Amino acid sequence: MNYLGNRKKRYNCISRRFIGKLYLKICSGGIAMIEPDFVVPMAFFKEDKYKDLNHTSLLLYGVLVELHKHAIQINQLDETGTPYILCTNKTLSNFLGVSNEKFVKCKRELTEVGLLSQVKQGLSKPNKLYLTLLETESQKV
Repeated sequence: MNYLGNRKKRYNCISRRFIGKLYLKICSGGIAMIEPDFVVPMAFFKEDKYKDLNHTSLLLYGVLVELHKHAIQINQLDETGTPYILCTNKTLSNFLGVSNEKFVKCKRELTEVGLLSQVKQGLSKPNKLYLTLLETESQKV
């Protein structure tokens, strides 16, 4: 039996939250799993440009990458053909388990290093989030 099969049998999931294509499973063993798995790139730990980001910002970037992939799959593009993410701050902050203030701080950190930009849509509509790929030293050469 593969590792994933063992993990599914061992933990009895008691609730799920759905954001886009991501499921957060809260399991009886106190372990939360996200399907599909998301990755935090190593560039965050190797590049000086990203060293000052806090850990919640790193996790937020990983979640936004998965939501960005989902936006591409469902053809969620603006008038220039650029994929964007539509998700409220409340939904994402609840998903990450942080306060709204902490979430806004994390978004600001990602914006300051050039990984995220947002366009306001108007009253009571979520902002369009545009994700930028990581820039590493090896790509600059």
